Amino acid sequence: MGVIRNQALGAGLLALVACASPADRNDLVTNPTLYAPTAYKAKVAVDRSAFVAPLVDERQPVAEASGPYPVSYVGEAVWFRPVLTMVDEIVYDELRDSGVFVEASRSAPGSDALIVTPYLRSANCGEEEQPAGRRSLSDVELRVVVHGPGADAGSRPVLLDRTFREIATTAVEMDPAPATQLLGIALRKSITKMLEVLDQSNVARSGVPMDPAVTGR
Repeated sequence: MGVIRNQALGAGLLALVACASPADRNDLVTNPTLYAPTAYKAKVAVDRSAFVAPLVDERQPVAEASGPYPVSYVGEAVWFRPVLTMVDEIVYDELRDSGVFVEASRSAPGSDALIVTPYLRSANCGEEEQPAGRRSLSDVELRVVVHGPGADAGSRPVLLDRTFREIATTAVEMDPAPATQLLGIALRKSITKMLEVLDQSNVARSGVPMDPAVTGR
């Protein structure tokens, strides 16, 4: 059984975090080599606004690896900012810029606004040691719940409840791409799927039927 070492992948990475410029830091928001915006745009016009709640942390401790090779997971200390903070900023920016809602904000919602609550269920990345080299890997899972209009929380129906999981890996090499890049790749794929589903679901189009196969309801 593989042994998980929940620590940074090297002391050198920690030094780089402290002195790098914003574009070079291990920050998913400011470093374009780690995360590039999806540039997703809604396919059909919408007419509902949404309040985007802060990202809820539903991550669990990383389970011990079940395969034959040891895995070293990247710890929070490698990142310039907490992962939850960076992903929260990215999710909000993507929802705001995509047009899947006529407006996405964090101001107090009115009774006609939708409430979108995103959850971070996993955001792990690391390296797996194998006889022929190493491979980087990442696992990202997001969940999004959309509540419909209502006078208060108790009267708002759940319109959509979906999860989006992506796993990214490299080939086994002597010098694979950094695990932090793999996390950005998996995150981008998860967010792209989330935006596509929100767009296809019609939750932000009043008077348009919603497809249970898309909304998960």
